Amino acid sequence: MVSRIDREAREDAGSTGPIALLAPSQAEIYHSFDLLEERRRDPWGGGRISMGRFEGRDLLVAWTGVGITLTALSCQYLCDRYRPRMILFAGIGGGLKEGLRSGDKVLADDVLQWDMDASQLGIPKATFPGEKDSRGQALQRVGTDLQLRQAARSLYAGELETGLHISGNSFVKDKRSLAKEYDAWILDMEGFGVALAGLLNGVPVLYFGSSPIPWMEGDLDRYATSSIKAPGNRPFFFKLC
Repeated sequence: MVSRIDREAREDAGSTGPIALLAPSQAEIYHSFDLLEERRRDPWGGGRISMGRFEGRDLLVAWTGVGITLTALSCQYLCDRYRPRMILFAGIGGGLKEGLRSGDKVLADDVLQWDMDASQLGIPKATFPGEKDSRGQALQRVGTDLQLRQAARSLYAGELETGLHISGNSFVKDKRSLAKEYDAWILDMEGFGVALAGLLNGVPVLYFGSSPIPWMEGDLDRYATSSIKAPGNRPFFFKLC
């Protein structure tokens, strides 16, 4: 089986490695482990990484850990060790746009770290001093892969929104002011780490908040279970493989 996402991804990625399916926590991805054939584990990070086959495709399934630091560290290890052909990342986020409901899925076109603040040096908030993005501009927003987004929107016609996701290592008390400042759709604690690892390693990234929860209300595991599983008891993002 040839993956439609794989066909439409960048041809210059130069990798024959696995497709990496990632989520922040074990609770958000444990269904995917059960679908792997010929499953084997990498002992790194306490055994959070598994490899196997799914419908003829080489897949790597892992949880990264919660927070930007753990996520970036895990993604860098995966890129160094396995050189994935692409990273598909899904997780639970807090909905910032008015009208988002639990279970809505929002693709990230750009991701930024809202709590990066070097403004006392005269540098705009959410900007990393001395770092450049792929266009040679000061590093602030990191984009996900355009061709992967287009392929995902084609596969999930009418099911996905697209917008800015913002990441931070802190819980936020005043989400309204944050939403207004950045005109963002989703607030999370991991997305920027994934997008940054993809940028620095030349690996295409597709990221969506699988279950935007209006200010993280309710039982976390229940939302994770219902949002990532699709009809037929298959994880939502396995449709992409």
